[in-house]
Amino acid sequence: MTLDSKDAKSQQSDGLEIKPLDIVLLLLKYKWMIIAITLAAALIPVVFNIKAINLPSHQQPSIASEYNFAMCKILAKNETGESLAKMLQSAKLKAAMIKNEELIKIMGNVFYDPLNNAWLTKQTLSRDDMEEILTNKLTINREGDTLGIIQYHYDPKVAQQILKYYLLELERRCNELAGDIKMKRLREKDAFIKEITREYNDTKDQMLRLAIAPHIAEALVKKKEIAVASFTAFEIIEPPSINTIPLQYMPKPKQIKGLKIIMLSAAFAFIFSIVLAFFIEYLKVSMLKNPDTIKQIKNYLSWRNRKP
Repeated sequence: MTLDSKDAKSQQSDGLEIKPLDIVLLLLKYKWMIIAITLAAALIPVVFNIKAINLPSHQQPSIASEYNFAMCKILAKNETGESLAKMLQSAKLKAAMIKNEELIKIMGNVFYDPLNNAWLTKQTLSRDDMEEILTNKLTINREGDTLGIIQYHYDPKVAQQILKYYLLELERRCNELAGDIKMKRLREKDAFIKEITREYNDTKDQMLRLAIAPHIAEALVKKKEIAVASFTAFEIIEPPSINTIPLQYMPKPKQIKGLKIIMLSAAFAFIFSIVLAFFIEYLKVSMLKNPDTIKQIKNYLSWRNRKP
């Protein structure tokens, strides 16, 4: 091999060599194009309101939430089914449930250690969390005076415990109302006995006294019956139990959300714009070295257009 041929090869290899400085200069040359494409790609998720993208995942599938529940059935006794349903959904009953420390520990069972009677981590189950579960996850189906109550929760055992506390709180609420009603009826009966006794004592007519006496005796008996009467608002037909329907599984896709979507879109656009800059520069250099290339491309395109 001659010296001239060696020099020609070295010149060719030098022409193909890309230095770091060349890359920097190329990026600076096409900086506005790169910035424009990157910004446009970053704005696309914002403009089209793309909040999440689901990706295929081989993670363990999650249990379908519609099958995670506990249920019970009660029959109204001294109350109507409608009034019991209203009590179950009343703000006062829910407020009492939210204040119940034992129920808070049960609903936050992932974070509470019952053996050591302490929270494993900082308590994260807020009042709003409990209110959402108690408000949005409770379903009541009423057929006359029979109520079917369903409580949804990702842990069916927790749902079962929630229902037990619901029934306890409902019974206490009904007893409070019954106590108020009983006291009202006793006061009314006392007032009646006091009034009729006054009439009995004021009259001198023996026939009228004989007529009033049975009413006084009857009122006293009624008062005693009211005082010792027990109140049962409802009867539990089916106690709280976990759903027996076989659990169904649904895939849990991996999601990319919010800022990550914008960042990934901008990153891909940034890489694409750099590749595009190199490609444009390569075409420019190729055309400068081989002017006939443009003619060849034009001839090829004109031939493609003439082709039937």
